[in-house]
Amino acid sequence: MVAPRVLLLATYPSEVPLHGGQRRVHAIARSYRQAGWEVKQIGVFPRGSYARGNTRAEHIELSREFMSYLSRHSLRTDLHVHHYFAQNPRVLEQFIAAVERFQPNVIQFEQPWLFPVLWPFIQSNRDKQLVAYSAHNVESALLQDILLAEGHPRASEFVEETRRLEEMLISVADVTVCVTELDAGVFSSMGAKNVVIAPNGADRRPSTASADWDGRFGNQPYAFMTGSAHPPNCTGFLHFVGTDFAFVPPTAKVVVAGGMAALLAASPAFQRNHEMVRRRVLLLNNPEEADLDYLINRAAVVLLPIAQGGGSNIKTAEALLSGRPIVASSTAFRGYEAFRNSAGVTIEDNVGRFRHAVRMALSKTPPTVAIRTEAESLLWERCVFNIPSAMRNLVRV
Repeated sequence: MVAPRVLLLATYPSEVPLHGGQRRVHAIARSYRQAGWEVKQIGVFPRGSYARGNTRAEHIELSREFMSYLSRHSLRTDLHVHHYFAQNPRVLEQFIAAVERFQPNVIQFEQPWLFPVLWPFIQSNRDKQLVAYSAHNVESALLQDILLAEGHPRASEFVEETRRLEEMLISVADVTVCVTELDAGVFSSMGAKNVVIAPNGADRRPSTASADWDGRFGNQPYAFMTGSAHPPNCTGFLHFVGTDFAFVPPTAKVVVAGGMAALLAASPAFQRNHEMVRRRVLLLNNPEEADLDYLINRAAVVLLPIAQGGGSNIKTAEALLSGRPIVASSTAFRGYEAFRNSAGVTIEDNVGRFRHAVRMALSKTPPTVAIRTEAESLLWERCVFNIPSAMRNLVRV
């Protein structure tokens, strides 16, 4: 029996996943392979931005000249990535040639950004493969929140452009995958057919020992948050946690890991309180996976201060699987409503009460570790297994 073939397209690689989008695509690819599919992944991203372990020849790296072009014209890397192929027809030819060689039964767009690049190819080959839209958010709604918060002068223009792109891809897609019931309703209202809900999940992080980290912290409790350089991660942290850290016991620390650490360090709020931040906060911009394994599994409390954004947050699934105490906003539990009353979970949208809950968690020695058997349903293999099966029902091989 010939194995069906799926081509996964994203604006990042996912062989070595770090941020949430990469982790989701990595899990989807693994699920396809376990279901017997042949998988090809092509990422399109700025040169040098994903250096660690993401070296497949099929990936397309955006030139520094193109990134300068985007900056000069106040354009966005995701929404306007298709300009690169219009400006570099030879790269487009090579991209299409790679697609033709693979002969996919399904072309799956992880987020909508690369759809304009392949739309002419899809139109001329419509009877040869299915099209799947694998949505991670309602991108137009998320972008509206981000750009309005920034006071971006072209917010309405870019939001409308994103909405048109989503609607066009949805009108073409044979299957639309989304992460929450709420997103499913939005996409259905846009005309989506064959909507599949595959919620976000996580892999269970191994409990690792580290003499280096043990020597660094000893028995010192710390509150832990990890996140990419996605603006809502930082705005949520600054809103709920702030920068004076007066609520943090003097014997404790706050540890922030991932791309959001660099954004926070560069924020005016952190720079104004540089001395307090230096004493009370540890920022880790580019941690190794082993570091993250250690830090989340030994945290006195995991922070999920999400104030905006769409879809659902992978870091919430990871926190629930860790068994560590959690202090979160209600937005962080969008898509995880069934776990709001799980052991060790505190949800607060009032800033004062949020900080008080963090202080109480940091004051418990040792921290309470919860056994959340219900969180087993959040393992990736239980969240995205239905994507290959939904596609297989439509594919003829």
